[in-house]
Amino acid sequence: MPVMEHRHAPRRPVRLAVRYRHAGHDGLGELTDLSRDGAFLRTRQRLPLRQCIEVIPRDEASGAAATWSMFVVHRRADGVGLIFRRYPASAAPDPEAAVHSAVCDRRART
Repeated sequence: MPVMEHRHAPRRPVRLAVRYRHAGHDGLGELTDLSRDGAFLRTRQRLPLRQCIEVIPRDEASGAAATWSMFVVHRRADGVGLIFRRYPASAAPDPEAAVHSAVCDRRART
C-alpha cells in the first residue's frame, strides 16, 4: 500500500544523530531528511503510528540539546516518518539551525 504524502515543505537530506523518547523508553536513531514540517527517523525500533515522541538532536559544537515533539505518521522497515506538533511561531523548533550546526561541525572536524 503506498504511503500518502503530506509534505508542505521540501525535505533536505541530512545525517543527524538523535536520541528519542517514547512511553518512558529512550532510543537512538538518525534523521535522514528534514524540513520545517517533518523528518524521517531511521531506527530499528517499531514506533506506534499516531503517537507523540520526543526527538532530541544534539548540537555537537555547543553540547546543547533541543527537544522536538513529533508525531509518527508512517512506518517503513528502516524507520518512521514524523511531523512536528504545531507550535506558536515564537516556540517553533528550528530544524535549519540543527542541520547547519551538524553540517558545520562535521566540516570543522574533517
